[in-house]
Amino acid sequence: MKFLNRLFCSLCCITIGFSVFSCMKSTQNVVLDNAIETHHVGEGEERIRVSDLSKEATITTLDSTVFVGGTDKVLVNGNFIYILHNQNLFCFDHRNGVLQAHYKKQGRSANEYVKILDFDIDSVNGNVYLLCQPMKIIELSRDLTFSRVIDVKEGYDRMAVDDGQMYLYSYYLHKLDVLCDGETTCLMEFPNTPAWIFGETSVFHKTADGILFTPEPFASIYSINGKDIEHIIHLSYLGEEETMDRLNKSKLLLKEETLKYPFPKIRRIIVMNNLMIVIYSYGIRVRTCLIDKANHKIVKDGILNAANPFPTLCYDHTFFAIDVLNPDPEMSILDTASVAFTYSTQPARENEQLAVFKYVFNPEWK
Repeated sequence: MKFLNRLFCSLCCITIGFSVFSCMKSTQNVVLDNAIETHHVGEGEERIRVSDLSKEATITTLDSTVFVGGTDKVLVNGNFIYILHNQNLFCFDHRNGVLQAHYKKQGRSANEYVKILDFDIDSVNGNVYLLCQPMKIIELSRDLTFSRVIDVKEGYDRMAVDDGQMYLYSYYLHKLDVLCDGETTCLMEFPNTPAWIFGETSVFHKTADGILFTPEPFASIYSINGKDIEHIIHLSYLGEEETMDRLNKSKLLLKEETLKYPFPKIRRIIVMNNLMIVIYSYGIRVRTCLIDKANHKIVKDGILNAANPFPTLCYDHTFFAIDVLNPDPEMSILDTASVAFTYSTQPARENEQLAVFKYVFNPEWK
């Protein structure tokens, strides 16, 4: 009997070890190695304007009967723009700003949630998916009608959906999983490296090339194709190897250390034709890197011009930004269009509205 017990324990250990190895086998070095391209950033002082990239700009103010004081996340699908703010999901027609649908179901029932952590739209079927607490995924139709609940067992905080496959990211568990047909598979694990991250960030970026993935806090860009992940671009900076060595050896990351060695943290990625627009934080500045994908080189790397709302997502040959506007007939904020609004960074007040900025990409921008 003792022999059988030992044999059973040995088999269990082998099984567990194999499972861990299977997941670790897919672990990528997200820091320095194996990137197809490496670009050095963070030194240029040139200012980059959204008008450098667009040939036309229009602004649509959103439905004034709906008070939306800001945005937590924005997505575009067809003629509709979806805005998550303050545990509400809104759907507007971005052509005229009219509210189309609204979903808010806080509670403990199947179609309710305590908190929406993230949401995404499947571009194939148009369904909307809410990653919620308590941990579950709520599926909605494109008009925000409840469809079903999908069980999720682990603590994720970001998601992306593509053709029925759900990619789930956990900053605290340091891993990326994919949920398909009820089965969860580990795709990547990351080292637990402390780092200072300035500003709002995203880890999934929907582009014409598919899903791009930027695990925090590393300045690396991955492409996701089904269950295949490829490390395509790494943004490097002066003193990077020394920084990584110090952080890996440090048991307590001091504030002075993070200020001296900030990471270039990727916030947004927009792809237009052969141009990859990477918006990133470096130190306390928000910067932009324009990468020519065809020739594998940086065209511009500089400080983001904060005077204009910069695009955060793209759709077809246009890219979009959304911000709070304060009507002012004597001012125009875009040098590519006459728009009687001036930029406001304050929360929406009685005389302010949330508006959608739509920029038409200029293929001859160079």
